Amino acid sequence: MTAHLRRRGGIRKVLLILALAAIGLGAVAWGIFRWLGHSYRAEVEDRLSQIRARGEPVTFDDLTPEPIPPEENAASIYRQAFAAYVEPDEEAEDALFYKDLEERTAEDREALRRWVKQNQRALVLARRASLLEKSQFVTERTGVEQELPHLRALRHLSYLLGQSIDIHLSDGEPKAALEECLVSLRLAEHVGSGTLVEYGVEVALVCLASADLQRVLASESTEDLDLGPMMEGVRQLLRTENLPDALQWERVNLWHALNNMETIGLSEEQVEALKPEGGLRLWMEGERLALLELFDRALALSEKPWHETKSARQELDAWVDELADKIPPRPLPMLSSGPVSKTPVQRSMRRARLLQMALGIELEWYRRRTGSFPDSLQDLTLTRLQEPPIDPFSGRLLLYQHEGKGYVLYSVGENGVDDNGEWGWRQHRGKANPDTGKWQEGWKEDMDDISWPVNFPHDLEVSEWVD
Repeated sequence: MTAHLRRRGGIRKVLLILALAAIGLGAVAWGIFRWLGHSYRAEVEDRLSQIRARGEPVTFDDLTPEPIPPEENAASIYRQAFAAYVEPDEEAEDALFYKDLEERTAEDREALRRWVKQNQRALVLARRASLLEKSQFVTERTGVEQELPHLRALRHLSYLLGQSIDIHLSDGEPKAALEECLVSLRLAEHVGSGTLVEYGVEVALVCLASADLQRVLASESTEDLDLGPMMEGVRQLLRTENLPDALQWERVNLWHALNNMETIGLSEEQVEALKPEGGLRLWMEGERLALLELFDRALALSEKPWHETKSARQELDAWVDELADKIPPRPLPMLSSGPVSKTPVQRSMRRARLLQMALGIELEWYRRRTGSFPDSLQDLTLTRLQEPPIDPFSGRLLLYQHEGKGYVLYSVGENGVDDNGEWGWRQHRGKANPDTGKWQEGWKEDMDDISWPVNFPHDLEVSEWVD
């Protein structure tokens, strides 16, 4: 009996010692978590101080711009154009979005003509808005949702202008088509700097304006067209680079979302657990540091040409992938990795398109002086474009081919390979399987040159099988 009591007393002592040890270890861990949390928080505050010292925005209040008087604000007129805009009916919408120019029937063209006629007031207002220098749609930065309505409406106006240009060209009115083309370019300029969503819309509008000018220059009766205003509009956009501003403003948007637990998939219980000091709080401070690190890297990339950043882009992608693989699941990659890491491509595409437009105008002036296009860009004397046409994707001159009465300007695109101006894909069948006698699928070649053809005799879009 005595031995049994002694054994029970020994067990109690062991359990007490273990309990005290656990409490002690817990206290030590708690202290470490608190120390690490304060350390992370101090580093976060230090990073924020550095951002403020550079004059960059940190909060939404920092992003609120000085208001533009309504009489000077093109957005005031654009809003009237948005209100006057008439959506395309089903027939016009099908021709607009699902058929290329050469695929459209006479009925398709008539449906689009009716749609453009219904929108004459919207077009008149868009032309009037394009005459103003300043445009401000958002007066208070409270998140990306506030920007989306006017961005969608600007895109609709751009499509409408493109169809109006096609109608003017088919009616033998290249001068009116060129005037609409300039309005299309001013739409891109008026989007202005803002979040990455705005930046992406601006790039898309630049690409659409580029296609508009290409069709104008490929039309007949271009001799009397005054291309000077269009060139000045292109040069203005070449001088303007909004990507650093867009990245800084996106950092504020995501900082706000992270601080307020928005859209990152946390339950109410997890959000509550973040409030006291502890492991989840430590995790939160780590996310803040990672977000600031992401934008430090992205802003550094935005200052350099695409062709000089290959290793830095690979390092950024690997870093984001490493974050995504950590446990617990990280909200940062879901919030920002895709849009932020893809911005250097958009920036280079924007510049390539603008350079093609400027060079297209220079080539047209050369043709007027000499009677034909030059055999190479080395023969072209630049008149308004002060800098050589350097491909942002390669660091070398844009590529140029002259054949017959036309030409093609092209950039090597994201893959950095000269695909002879072609884009699309080419699938090789490979060899026949000796057992079945059937062709085995071979390799697929993707081509992503950014091409700008004017009366070029060859189709540059590729989508085919090759035996």
